[in-house]
Amino acid sequence: MLVSTMESSRFKVHVNIIPIINMSLLDKTVRTHLIQYQIVMNDRGSGTVYRVKPSQFSDKTYYEYFCKLRYSLLDSNLCAKDSCLGCEQLSGCNIFRALYEKKKASIQDDRYEQAKEQAQASELKHLTLNQLENLSLAVKELWFIDGKLNVQRLRIVMRDTYGIRLSNAHAYELREGLELHHKDKLENET
Repeated sequence: MLVSTMESSRFKVHVNIIPIINMSLLDKTVRTHLIQYQIVMNDRGSGTVYRVKPSQFSDKTYYEYFCKLRYSLLDSNLCAKDSCLGCEQLSGCNIFRALYEKKKASIQDDRYEQAKEQAQASELKHLTLNQLENLSLAVKELWFIDGKLNVQRLRIVMRDTYGIRLSNAHAYELREGLELHHKDKLENET
């Protein structure tokens, strides 16, 4: 995916910047043949630029010193603080840096919530029959009516209570498991 994105950007003559913690995390083809410049950050706002030259005849890649890079913070004339993190006035600040930090925080929160929901959904998909039985027994009064196990009601209760969507086949398998493994608990209700 990264290679195709870089190729399409190259055809449109767009520059790609890939921030990464460690170069070895990139695919070898990308890091040896598609990267032309590498900026190694030494400190906040300070870095060294290298030109990356892959050899045409061997597996070697050469890193040629290009220049030093130094840039100051945006809006540094409006705010003397070197970071918005921990600033008490961040919520009401309209400086570009503060707006960026607020937007970044909201995106991170949204991604965290999405990842949390996906993880929970994935965990629920892999529950064993025994785990499903125990979960359903905790809300037995909602699906066990007049001494009978109502399968459709069991499906609705599991969806509403735990967010677990059971197919008809799984619901009937769960009913059989409940009747086999927890017969005494079900008979005590009648």
